[in-house]
Amino acid sequence: MENNIESNQKQKYGTLYLVASPIGNNKDFTFRAADVLGKVDLVLGEEKKITAHHLYQLRLDKPIDSLNEHNEAEKVPEIITLLKQGKNIGLLSDDGTPVLADPGYQLVRACINENIKITPVPGASSVVSALICSGFSTNQFLYAGFLSRIDEERRNQIKYLSHEPRTVIVLDTPYRLKVLLKAFNDIIPDRNAYIGMNLTLSSESHQRGTFAELYQKLKDQKIKVEYVIVFEGQKKDKSKINIKKRDISKTVEPHKKVNLNFRKSSKNKVSKSFNTSKSNSRDNRKSGKRYTKR
Repeated sequence: MENNIESNQKQKYGTLYLVASPIGNNKDFTFRAADVLGKVDLVLGEEKKITAHHLYQLRLDKPIDSLNEHNEAEKVPEIITLLKQGKNIGLLSDDGTPVLADPGYQLVRACINENIKITPVPGASSVVSALICSGFSTNQFLYAGFLSRIDEERRNQIKYLSHEPRTVIVLDTPYRLKVLLKAFNDIIPDRNAYIGMNLTLSSESHQRGTFAELYQKLKDQKIKVEYVIVFEGQKKDKSKINIKKRDISKTVEPHKKVNLNFRKSSKNKVSKSFNTSKSNSRDNRKSGKRYTKR
């Protein structure tokens, strides 16, 4: 594996391996993931049963411990101690990539602080799989993760994301799909969207349309699937851009022949004529409105 384990033995610290697991199809385990998991001293997972099942699929028998949102804070010091003793540990996600909308962030931060080596073992990702199937721009995208469970907060988050020019990716639990679609339908009904359901499984399906169309299609169906929602970024209003360009050209045109090479002696006159004195600019800044990108 990699000479990482051998080289780390010289510094006496072990390595933390962040190992991706399949998001549905067990054939998506990589050869490298199997190799690494076969050589580490301990495998960490969210739920021991699921971790044991993953190792069984790979015909591996390894010590297992749990690391989840409920025990991560108290477990991290124990794991750091093991790593400092030279143990190599694999953090295996139940589904997909560790740390990404999964436990492990606190452990990674602790390893960085203790100068313990961290190595990714990439594999299946529902986020990337949905993005490349969406048909929307992949040049730039925003991973928004899980939205709030509280209705008002969730709607405010959607309003905020509705102004995002990049492609947006959202995750949530199976039972909140209809609630989420209703909120999107109420706020940005005409926005093009894609829902990747049960990706990589035989029951995989792809839903495309505006949020209004998707909500009408799915609101009365009984749905219990894993899914990723991807929607198109806000497009620029070309008509407004053209209006601004015309306004600018009208403003600039009359001043083309004006000579702006003023001498020092005429500086005060110019300030009075164009109202550009320092005190006036300060007043303008105080009274002027500031806009920040949302």
